[in-house]
Amino acid sequence: MTFVSHRKHLMTEFRVEAGPGAVFPLLCPVREYDWIPFWKCKLLYSVSGLAEKDCVFRTFFLHRGRELWTCYLHEPDERIGYLRLGGGRVSRLEVTLRPERNHTSVSWVTTLTGITRRGNRFIEKMDQEEYEREIKALGAMLDRYVTTGASMPKGEARHLFKHG
Repeated sequence: MTFVSHRKHLMTEFRVEAGPGAVFPLLCPVREYDWIPFWKCKLLYSVSGLAEKDCVFRTFFLHRGRELWTCYLHEPDERIGYLRLGGGRVSRLEVTLRPERNHTSVSWVTTLTGITRRGNRFIEKMDQEEYEREIKALGAMLDRYVTTGASMPKGEARHLFKHG
């Protein structure tokens, strides 16, 4: 049987009560420790020690497995893009920041491509509702951090991921 790759495009938006200059630096594998209470990564390559074009890092989360990430797009205060490979799929993530009057509108776009049957199964199960719940949970954590200077408690963050 010939393998046929599946692809899915997902997108959602949220707002953060801060300007892009405060939001953009937090979209970094190192700085995500500040606002995502269960974040874990291993930075493999970065000249600056932070997010930059061509930096490389690795993550491992039970529901996703081991993934290798690289930053392919880095336009400070405007856009950042990551390509991640793992779990039988390639994920392309692009985050765009749009300054508004008293906040930042954040557009979060992901393209998932299955490169194995396992990856295809993951993509088939991921629907827009689940995607929005996960990304808006990240948005709530990011907003909490920029408005209070403190990360969301781990239990509250996990509840948001599961229940919105």
